[in-house]
Amino acid sequence: MHGSLRIYRTESFDPAYVDRFRMLESNADPVFHFLISDGIMVDFRTAFMPKTLESMRIQRILTSYQLQRILMESDDYPYFIAVMSHSISDWKTSILQSILDVLRIKTYYRGCRIDMNIIGERDIHELYMGSTKVAGRTVKMDRRVFRWDEQY
Repeated sequence: MHGSLRIYRTESFDPAYVDRFRMLESNADPVFHFLISDGIMVDFRTAFMPKTLESMRIQRILTSYQLQRILMESDDYPYFIAVMSHSISDWKTSILQSILDVLRIKTYYRGCRIDMNIIGERDIHELYMGSTKVAGRTVKMDRRVFRWDEQY
């Protein structure tokens, strides 16, 4: 079974996106990965529902190589990735393409569900990951959902 890859941009980080990501799972995996970049501040005790916290495996993303390695070497539980746009703009374009390839492979061949929330202003990453928009604090379905049986 193929997984899904959603990449969208918001102006600020909202923990409700992570709770919603967790609640939308149909098979309810016992754990999910929450990868978070520098620049995102969260009080985990008050920001998330207790059920979400119980199943969350948190890891800080410090470099593009670290993100790439985590995705390639870890298990196939779902991933919620929150990255600041200014962090991505500092990454080499070849690494961005490589990360996008790893995301696609992980969703297609491994059936892994991945949501990537890019936080901040529009930047160079949208040239490689597609134009993504979320207006205000409400998520519109204008974000892209990649499935391998569809072209984008």
